[in-house]
Amino acid sequence: MYEDLVDQGYNQVQLVGIGKSQHMNSINNWTSNSNLGVCADQSPYMTWNNWGAAQRDLFILDSQGDIVYHENITNGFSSNEVSNLVISLIPETTTCDEIEELYDSLHAEEYTNCEFDNDCVAVWGHCDVGLGGCHYSVNEEEYPQDEINNLVNTWNDEECMTWVCDCSAEPYAQCLDGTCTSAYCMSENPAGCFQTGCDEGYECIILEEECVPSSCFCDEFYGDWFCTEDCGGGTCYLTQVLGDINNDTQINVLDVVLLVGFILGNEIPDDIQYFSADINSDGSLNVLDVVSLVGIILGN
Repeated sequence: MYEDLVDQGYNQVQLVGIGKSQHMNSINNWTSNSNLGVCADQSPYMTWNNWGAAQRDLFILDSQGDIVYHENITNGFSSNEVSNLVISLIPETTTCDEIEELYDSLHAEEYTNCEFDNDCVAVWGHCDVGLGGCHYSVNEEEYPQDEINNLVNTWNDEECMTWVCDCSAEPYAQCLDGTCTSAYCMSENPAGCFQTGCDEGYECIILEEECVPSSCFCDEFYGDWFCTEDCGGGTCYLTQVLGDINNDTQINVLDVVLLVGFILGNEIPDDIQYFSADINSDGSLNVLDVVSLVGIILGN
């Protein structure tokens, strides 16, 4: 039956015998006139015990290695039934065109959605084996790396490679109109965080003393960034709780003392302290902020 399956083109099927090591000297009657392999299960015969096997038991495993059939065939078996079962378990062969189409789809649509540049990441394609392009810009959290790797393995198993590529350096991954896009410039995007985004735990704020462009685009001919001439791009700073002026995760009398010192000119706040001390967000530090801060502490 095994030879019949192979002759029909089902060369994915493998037939292997497993015998207890104590019986290996008498195994010739099973392998005579064939070159089939037999594995020796060493004492204490863990494979036999784990599978609940007995002499002349037939096991059929699927492509994942799971047992789907177990019968003792001392009194024979239905070759048609077993053949049909084996054939039904053989995974359908995926064509090279189908692999390439699926590969491209995993680098597009929902896998490229973004809000900021830091949602995106540039990844290498697999054109070193003839699959896909040189680079892709994708959403870092959504990118299905394991599925991509499985496709590449299938591509290689099916011997689909007909060409290879020669690629330039990895690009910058930019979010343009909600889609991750490859920008072939020599440096990172100099735009502010309202375009590029901030890491977790940081917020994007505009500082008067810093002029950061709000938007930049990559001129791939020159390999340089060209930016707008405004200063509204924003800068990433650690997220600061309003009123927690000393950033100790608590709002208490120490913050009041610090705020009074700022108002009296005894100390000069940095940008983050100023942001946290301006409780009423009117752009200046004064007694109104002290009153608001005391109210926060008292729970008013």
